[in-house]
Amino acid sequence: MARLFAFVLACGLGLLVGLPLLRELARAFPCVWLTDQCQNRDGYAQAYFEGLTPIAAPLASRQFSQGIVQANLNGFDCTFAIVALDDHAPEIPPARRKNGTPDMDWGGGWRAVTVLTAKENEDLRSLLAICGTYWPKPLQQRLANAVADRRMLISGRAPYRQVNLYLPPQDGVGLAARIRFGD
Repeated sequence: MARLFAFVLACGLGLLVGLPLLRELARAFPCVWLTDQCQNRDGYAQAYFEGLTPIAAPLASRQFSQGIVQANLNGFDCTFAIVALDDHAPEIPPARRKNGTPDMDWGGGWRAVTVLTAKENEDLRSLLAICGTYWPKPLQQRLANAVADRRMLISGRAPYRQVNLYLPPQDGVGLAARIRFGD
């Protein structure tokens, strides 16, 4: 009888502690636990880059209202549109676009990532780390490699809460992204 009581008590404690812990892990790492929050949502990326530059394929797409807001970010979260560029995409990023819809703004003030100050570089990498929890590992690595590429261009000001990135296509590799962290 004592064994049965100990077993029931252990199971109860396990559920009491384990379920809230799993729920917090799911909120902190949505792409690991809830892959539907990170996949099959290409509409925003396609709409964002439509008419702006030729794209080969959407790589990641998320509007703020989609998915889960991570509890540890105090109600702030990530919005992004990341695409692989078509081989015919221009070497120079498309001109600035402001159409009155903030989630569709693009560009302006382009400069090479190689001229970022140490603080700006740290801010950019912080933004990528925070929003990177929504991306699969291969995309995280692809963005890290792109940011290290001397051809990568950036539009935005530190501290980076919103950036536009543009890596002109060369040898079949090109990337464009709009990444925003905010409310």
